[in-house]
Amino acid sequence: MSKASVGVPTVKSMGNAFGTYAKAGAVGAAVSIIQSFLGGGILATLAGPILAGSILKGPVGDSVSAYLGLQAGMSLGTGQFAGLLGGTSTDSRGSI
Repeated sequence: MSKASVGVPTVKSMGNAFGTYAKAGAVGAAVSIIQSFLGGGILATLAGPILAGSILKGPVGDSVSAYLGLQAGMSLGTGQFAGLLGGTSTDSRGSI
């Protein structure tokens, strides 16, 4: 693991940060569009992390993929995976 350094922002470092932000945003939009075509099921949830890692290479793709995988894992037992595990899903108001 590399050491993080704190320094004075430069135009170059801000440009690099914006480039990373834009790449991740574009991949997020692409994954969202693809997931909307696949529906709200398990396939769409699993496709997000896989597509993110394959579209965007390097550490940014790994980070986006890991984040989406974490979201998918946290949804186990709630929402779309509730029926598989025998649980019940609730709407935004908390009612069944």
